[in-house]
Amino acid sequence: MTGKWKCVCGWLLCICLLIGIIPTATVNAQETAVADYVTVQDETSFMRALAQGKNILVDGRITIGSEVESNGQMRPVQIPGGTVITGNGTGSITSRSPIQIVGDDVRISDIELVFSSSNSLNSVPHREIFLAGHSLTLDNVSTYLEGAAGSLGGLGGTEKELLPSVYAGAYYDTFCGNMARLIIEHANKMTVFQKIELSHDAVNGQRTGYNGEAWFQSDAAVKIREGIAAQSNGLVNISFIGDGSDELSLSYVKGNINTKMSLQGCTLFCNQIESVSQIVLEENGCLQPGSQTQQLENVTIKKGGCLDLSSISGAKIAGSFTGGSNEAYGILVLSSNGGLQIDGQIQGVTQFQTGNRVISGALYDKHTYIRSAYGKAGNFILSQKDINNKYSLIHKDGGWTVYRNYVESVREVDDLEVISCPEQVNMNEMTDPQATALKLIWKDSQGKRYETDEVEQEQFYDAMVAIRSSYWQSNQAEDQKQTDWICPIHLESDEEAPDTYYLVSHGEMKAGEYTLLFFKEPLEEELVTVADVKAQKSNILKEVMIRFVQESEQPVIPTKKPEQTAKPTKEPEQTASPTQSPEASSKPSATPAVSNKPSATPEVSSKPSATPEVSSKPSATPEVSSKPSATSEVSSKPSATPEVSSKPSATPVVTETPVTPEKPNATIIPTVKLEQAASPTQTPLKSNVPGPKPTATVKAAVTSKHKQKGTFFTKARVRKKVLWIYWKKPAKKPAGYQIIYAANAKMNKKKTITIKKGTIVSRKLTVKKKGKKYYFKIRTYQKISIGKKKRTVYSDWSKVYIVNT
Repeated sequence: MTGKWKCVCGWLLCICLLIGIIPTATVNAQETAVADYVTVQDETSFMRALAQGKNILVDGRITIGSEVESNGQMRPVQIPGGTVITGNGTGSITSRSPIQIVGDDVRISDIELVFSSSNSLNSVPHREIFLAGHSLTLDNVSTYLEGAAGSLGGLGGTEKELLPSVYAGAYYDTFCGNMARLIIEHANKMTVFQKIELSHDAVNGQRTGYNGEAWFQSDAAVKIREGIAAQSNGLVNISFIGDGSDELSLSYVKGNINTKMSLQGCTLFCNQIESVSQIVLEENGCLQPGSQTQQLENVTIKKGGCLDLSSISGAKIAGSFTGGSNEAYGILVLSSNGGLQIDGQIQGVTQFQTGNRVISGALYDKHTYIRSAYGKAGNFILSQKDINNKYSLIHKDGGWTVYRNYVESVREVDDLEVISCPEQVNMNEMTDPQATALKLIWKDSQGKRYETDEVEQEQFYDAMVAIRSSYWQSNQAEDQKQTDWICPIHLESDEEAPDTYYLVSHGEMKAGEYTLLFFKEPLEEELVTVADVKAQKSNILKEVMIRFVQESEQPVIPTKKPEQTAKPTKEPEQTASPTQSPEASSKPSATPAVSNKPSATPEVSSKPSATPEVSSKPSATPEVSSKPSATSEVSSKPSATPEVSSKPSATPVVTETPVTPEKPNATIIPTVKLEQAASPTQTPLKSNVPGPKPTATVKAAVTSKHKQKGTFFTKARVRKKVLWIYWKKPAKKPAGYQIIYAANAKMNKKKTITIKKGTIVSRKLTVKKKGKKYYFKIRTYQKISIGKKKRTVYSDWSKVYIVNT
């Protein structure tokens, strides 16, 4: 062999070796990947692997389901719990019988699973997947099989599609668990089902019924020709999750009070939605019910979710409606001339528009699109396109109405936002502002907030009462008659803390749980019974619950009194008549006894041997002077402990023991301050010794110099049901104003308004009836300090001002 041929042969050998090595490596890789699986290629090996509890790799196309009942009905193929069946994208299973899951955590993936049973030759088809109260996951499973559609004449079936139906229950006369769960992942265009029955009745000889808990979660690319039934279940969760562009259609979704359905990243067109208790639309999930939908129950739309009711002319939500936040709201779509009635509570923010979710359609001027007895202006907002076109969505008279070029004639409060509020208040700490502080923001019918000065002008916080919560929540006829419902508290504002208001008591409070009711408009009628309060429900902006408790304050430990250097030998006893006043001295001294029987000639002497006599009757002989004299002296030197006689006598005696002036024996510290006063029948002693003046209790007195200048009403304006009344601002700004008014000249059943800011010169009132006459008076007030006392000083009342409404 020449060298040339040797070289060629060498290259051929290398190529052959390489060709031989590559397939070997591929086979080893496959064996490693499926080492935990048993590969099956026919029904026998498939059924044996199921019996052994093995995971199964289907190689090629196999047909299963050969066990037949005596009546010709096919028995289901049972798949044990924990079994994993895969086809690695190439395998296929054709079942001539039902399939039943007999344990949890069964998973079938990357395979074609079709059912060939049909109604050919008038036979009964068996295309059921029985969950039997267990869990099954179908991951990238194709279930579509084309039917004969009558093309084979009497020999073939009449069905165009051979599709499986899923039943949460079991094949008849078999065991059924209590938590049915079906999860469909990575659905493809061939993932198609006839229907999903999460609850169903038993059918004799065919299946066991099911009404336990159920869970259905599916990729939104799935197709279900009919719908989902869950009328009899316990707790049921139905959810579809897509990639944002997925669309699916259902004929129906039927549920009950335990059924919740959620959509994310997909659009569901459903002709009939019946009794689904809660629908949640978020993350671009959109629901478009069809004409057979009578009403929805409770709906939540947030984070780009959408409820499209444009196909329903008179839509209704029987339950609550919850929107998102200002940054993450959803969209409500109605037809251009349509409407929506909401019976339950409304919360959050939702954008409203017509046409479709992408582009807002035409809006009709002065058309009320949404009606509800609840909610506030900010619950629904228009798209930016509609706002740019000069449209406004106004909340008033129990609805949201669209206006073009809207100009508000009278700004009206429509909402109250409670930023913070104490859950519990200790009634012993009502003087601590921080313990009773609320942060409140009022908003108008367009959702715009009132500034602090505007709130002061309108005095919104005065329109509040607190009712015992047990009465407010009760529907008992006996409770409606109760009159002890009120908690005597009101709110006061803080000029230095915007939007901050404090609870202040104005009467005897009782511990308990109370509900603060904030009203849209001031109450014109007196509330006497619980029924009177409940009659104002339509006027309520917000309800806030607070518990008032009576907790003992921390006990104060008394400070220990300094010990005296010398103790008196006997505590002085004083016998005084009711008309006498105690005497006060600037220095500790002997305490003379006061007798209710005056002596004839009272004398006061500083000499120890002298016997001072005190008479209750003034005479010319005794004199009390602030200057020292021979006959009357009060010594500033410390004296010994005096002896006091408690027995009345003609001549009360005070005996003093002389001591050396340079070395006093005792220092007596007074522990009680006496109010200095003179009895009408006794001349008090006065000290001529310089030193600290006696402490006296001075009662704050209001004099003529404190008198306030008043004011008067200047005009009144009545428009619709609103009365504005104006008054003159005094040259010197007062602390505030007080207004009284009534429907009669005698001011019977008058109402009082306190305005706590002197810069305010008008007030808005609600007029319920036209043609009535009201009588007004006004006065100013100022808060002044007299000594250490704070006093509120009022001016005189103005003349009566009469307003005809």
